Amino acid sequence: RLELRESEHRTQLAQATSGRSELDDEVLASTPMVTGIGMSTWSGSRRDRSDGPTTVEIFVSAVDGRKRPLQMVGTVTARAVLIPAEGSPIELGEATLTPSQLRDAWRNVLGTPSYVVQLPINRPLPDGTESIHVRVFHEDARTGRRFEASGDVRTVDGEASVE
Repeated sequence: RLELRESEHRTQLAQATSGRSELDDEVLASTPMVTGIGMSTWSGSRRDRSDGPTTVEIFVSAVDGRKRPLQMVGTVTARAVLIPAEGSPIELGEATLTPSQLRDAWRNVLGTPSYVVQLPINRPLPDGTESIHVRVFHEDARTGRRFEASGDVRTVDGEASVE
């Protein structure tokens, strides 16, 4: 595994110092780029055995222009919000992955490549809460573009669970 990383770093260094000022138009047109992100229905909660706070695991994936999965480079931020029937939204928690943390968060769940964001819920949910809203943002380091996905995660007995 270490040899593969070293090989990749050598390749990246060679590309950076090769003196190529531009890539061919065909190569650029054929290079997959993120065109959208999404949250998986596998997203849900888990409670630590120590009876600690609830953590929502958000599974995020990216696709290119052909709707094919690909890896992300950059940062990912996830935010959980409770949207009550009356009153203002209540922020429940936030987590950000740096580029290296994002790379380490890659998983392959049932053949679907995605990244796992561990999102701690910092306060108890009010009785009767049926769902919390999660927004995910990806800042693409390659293009500078920002992508967003959002969805509701259903709750059971005040804990978030898979919808």
